[in-house]
Amino acid sequence: PNGDPLLPGGCDANQCLTEVARYEVAADRWTTVAPLPGPRGFATVTALADGSVLVVGGCANPRCTVVLADALRYQPVLDKWRPAGVMKAPRAGHTATLLEDGTVFLAGGCQTAGCAGSTLDTTELFLPAATVAFVDGPVMRSPRHHHTATLLPSGLLLLAGGTDRVDST
Repeated sequence: PNGDPLLPGGCDANQCLTEVARYEVAADRWTTVAPLPGPRGFATVTALADGSVLVVGGCANPRCTVVLADALRYQPVLDKWRPAGVMKAPRAGHTATLLEDGTVFLAGGCQTAGCAGSTLDTTELFLPAATVAFVDGPVMRSPRHHHTATLLPSGLLLLAGGTDRVDST
């Protein structure tokens, strides 16, 4: 809530990490906070209205041979991570957008390394206060990954760019 950025996990060439860094804007310094329960990179990170941070999907290794379907929620006041549910489909290369009503809209992504035949046209909604955290959203007109998602002033969500092809890396 105070605007401090949180950087959970990430990957280098050899491994994905559990370390989490927080940049304290007022003090102009980096601090280490509670680590992720497991290695994770290429995930989405969304600040929620209650001050917690949602981390969704991503990969457990740099080659993305293990795509994750779970979500975690970080409570800055307690410096703790807790499970936040499991998506219906594992996702990496997806977007997560906080909507005006506090839900998070997850769109597209891939289910396998390199997106070989696994680019998604599905969406899911994360409901922060619900017992079942993830519910189906609308199906997109075409599958896509590594796109952008922009919430427009009208309340509409614009998905743009990305690809439905296999990654070349």
